[in-house]
Amino acid sequence: MIKKIAQGYGNLIGTALKIIVLLALCSALGALFVIPLWKFATTAPKAYTAVILTIIALAACFIAVQKARSAGLKKTIRFLLKLVTIIGGFSVCILLVLLGKAIFAIPVLVLMIILYGIISFGTKKLNGNSER
Repeated sequence: MIKKIAQGYGNLIGTALKIIVLLALCSALGALFVIPLWKFATTAPKAYTAVILTIIALAACFIAVQKARSAGLKKTIRFLLKLVTIIGGFSVCILLVLLGKAIFAIPVLVLMIILYGIISFGTKKLNGNSER
């Protein structure tokens, strides 16, 4: 019985030590990556921002190309048209509001919604017929 109790405590202490070693290893590896990045960010913030934004842009382009290859040309073009319509419409609306011409932002917003609807729903095949 004492042997089982000692074995149980041994397993408990072993597990606790494994957790402590794992936490120390994770902290050391994290510091190995974070400290140089922090030093770079504090000594040259503009260069750091440019590097990070470039890495993010390259990753986004890579992911977009991979998805576009698997989705096909028509779906990709339709998606890009939707994206340009939404981003462009909101950008023009914001610009008009900032320029003090908010009344003109309303028709732009309505036009954006109509164009999005045409791109999303007006260009698909209906009952096997040719595209509208």
